[in-house]
Amino acid sequence: IYVTIGLGLGLLLATIVSFLYAYFVSLTALNWPPVTKTIGDRHRPYALMVVLGAGGHTAELMPLVRALTEPGPGSTKPKYVDRTYVHAFTDVLAPKRALAFEQERNSHPDEFRIVAIPRAREVGQSYFSSIASTLKAMWWCFSLLSKHPPDLLLCN
Repeated sequence: IYVTIGLGLGLLLATIVSFLYAYFVSLTALNWPPVTKTIGDRHRPYALMVVLGAGGHTAELMPLVRALTEPGPGSTKPKYVDRTYVHAFTDVLAPKRALAFEQERNSHPDEFRIVAIPRAREVGQSYFSSIASTLKAMWWCFSLLSKHPPDLLLCN
């Protein structure tokens, strides 16, 4: 009987999350800046969002970020001037690495931001209690994407 209840709750949760996801994606799509084919005519800098992971994942991602944030041939400014680094509240190492990277580049504080978001599920957290934390994490993510819409999103 517990298996049947668990499967039923799992199916209900999957349905609710799917509908919420579709709802938030539709809201985001309505507020998203229109895609233009003439990229050279932009009046705002390109925005880069980097989702930092724990451990070695951040170290793997930083060389790519470095390559994307250096000036290209024939240019004096980097292409991705507006950078957002996203990490989990409980991750203490990733924001330090992002800050060290930006300090090494002598970046102006207006060029980047480091944002913490809640995890959808902590290690060892029960699946039932992760329903609320997943919805909370989704809300934070959609809010962040609407405030700082990226032109390029890097995840590892």
